[in-house]
Amino acid sequence: MRAPPATQRLVMVAFIVIVAALAIFGLRHMAKPVPVKTWSGTVMRLPYKILVQDRDMTATGEDSLRIHLAELLTGMDARFSRQSGMGLVADFNKRIVRTPFYIGSEVWRVIDFEKRLSGVCGAVDISVAPLEDLWAKTAAGGPAPAEDDVKRLLYEIGMDRLNVPAEPYVCKMHPETAISLDTIAHGYIADHIAIFMQENHVSHFQVEIGGVVLSRNMPAQSAAIPACTPGPGEPPAPNVRLMSAAMASAGAGDGFIHIDPRTGHPVSNGTRCVTVVAESGLVAKGLACALYTLGPVEGLPWLETNGVAKGEALFIMDKPGGGFVKYKTKRFPLAEP
Repeated sequence: MRAPPATQRLVMVAFIVIVAALAIFGLRHMAKPVPVKTWSGTVMRLPYKILVQDRDMTATGEDSLRIHLAELLTGMDARFSRQSGMGLVADFNKRIVRTPFYIGSEVWRVIDFEKRLSGVCGAVDISVAPLEDLWAKTAAGGPAPAEDDVKRLLYEIGMDRLNVPAEPYVCKMHPETAISLDTIAHGYIADHIAIFMQENHVSHFQVEIGGVVLSRNMPAQSAAIPACTPGPGEPPAPNVRLMSAAMASAGAGDGFIHIDPRTGHPVSNGTRCVTVVAESGLVAKGLACALYTLGPVEGLPWLETNGVAKGEALFIMDKPGGGFVKYKTKRFPLAEP
């Protein structure tokens, strides 16, 4: 039995009113700006910052995520830092035997990537830890080391002195070999923070740590990110439009001592910094460190043909008389011309 026409009209009007009310409520809810929260801390002796934008995250949910993230980063710190007294890298450096050492899958993947990258350019070498320590004294205001000391340590380093058999084992081929992942590991850690956030259903965030920026769906925050940190008295660096990708820089102002493994000396080729945009933080940081050592003349052609990792690069070079000059790949996403 059909309802009278008047009743049908009332039902239709009520339905339209309800739909309109829901639409208005939804529009108001969507139009309300979502605040950006900042999480911060320290990992591997460097500060990190995570920008989080999530409409549905409760205070309880946020507290729980931050606790679990802190646990994750504490574990990363212990595994990767050579300053950690009980870490895997620190334990490996103390060994003097050549038998395979369990380094863990995460550290092994970073070492394997660096070894493959070194094999095609010779400009990155995680075994330069003794040289980093030697030149750190000069960076702190001490005299330059004696060239004999540099040559002696050059004999003890080299990726050929590090055997990387099946995951998760590594083996040193010289008893004095020591590795440092202090620069490259931040890219891997940024990647794992991103995985952690996505597994916990957070889709809008940006990670900043150790010269690495990894952005996911944060257009307002990632539209103009400085390519690198300028040194004292230097002009601001150009801005990069990152969007959903990873960016990493290497240079004089990043707080690390970049050793050219071919000479044993700190990098000194007129490059102020190199910034690379790539698919992951590990790839971006590894390429940035390699290109900083190579310089633009050698580095830009190598980037196109290396066969290990791909990315877009920007070189910022010191200009005689002051200022800087830029060299970049065609698709590097500068925020301005």
